[in-house]
Amino acid sequence: MLWETVPHLSLTLLDIVTEELQSLENDQWQGKSLIEFVQLEAGRLSALEECCQEQKAFGPFEVSINFSEHDRVQVEIRGTPHTDSDRDFAEYRGTISDITTRKVAESRALYLSNHDELTNLKNRRALNNDLPQIIARAQSTSKKVAYVGIDLDGFKAVNDSYGHAAGDNLLVAVSRRLEGTSKENSHVFRKGGDEFVMLIENLPATDFQSYVNLIADRALQSISQDFPSTEKDVNISASIGVAVFPDDAFHADEFARRADLAMYSAKFQGKSRLVWFDRQLDNEMDHRFKLEAELKRAIEQA
Repeated sequence: MLWETVPHLSLTLLDIVTEELQSLENDQWQGKSLIEFVQLEAGRLSALEECCQEQKAFGPFEVSINFSEHDRVQVEIRGTPHTDSDRDFAEYRGTISDITTRKVAESRALYLSNHDELTNLKNRRALNNDLPQIIARAQSTSKKVAYVGIDLDGFKAVNDSYGHAAGDNLLVAVSRRLEGTSKENSHVFRKGGDEFVMLIENLPATDFQSYVNLIADRALQSISQDFPSTEKDVNISASIGVAVFPDDAFHADEFARRADLAMYSAKFQGKSRLVWFDRQLDNEMDHRFKLEAELKRAIEQA
């Protein structure tokens, strides 16, 4: 698409070749300012206005053009100043390229990179990106965040007995149930395999335990209910571990690790239960690592 303006940037020519924009009526662009015709975010709008004031070439800028009440096209716009025979500034001329297809593809690629293909939940990559941001928001508002680690009990037996297709169907069903038990201030992720995470933010400084317990207990109960299967009703449970920012950790990695410790403790205590992190778990893990290291040395020296 080609365009031209007069010196004060009113559009005088719009040579439309893009199919989506052919529905534009003349009164939707003719005589309008170029800046009015396109919709730019504040930063790029200032850059465009500065270029036009100084009569410099600009672009490419990615902008949106509304061509109907409900639809818009993503385009890339470039402009170059032109002078008349006396070398005085006369007009801008430029191009507008339809990049809608490219932007849709980029958006889809970004979505897939941050979502689990099977369950459509956010994935580990998204968790690693989102957790520091959620912690930063909590720091700025003096709120707490709960990291709820959820590991399925009995999932391997389902895979082994009924096959991976049944296991996949079960993971999808668990995902929908977890989403059903979460609140507006909760975010559900599939961390990998049969492990899920729920982040609960905007928790008050006091009496947050009962709120988190309510959501975690609902998740535990929903997972423990039978899952209809083509073979037979499948029954599993979950081991759930909870850590709280800033009570248990200040940094994302440590926060996740301590929730995992609580989750592993829930498994060790008999599964199908909820365990909150406490400092004793760290001490027990250190003791276990030391015993394992000593056992390994003893075997090597034997």
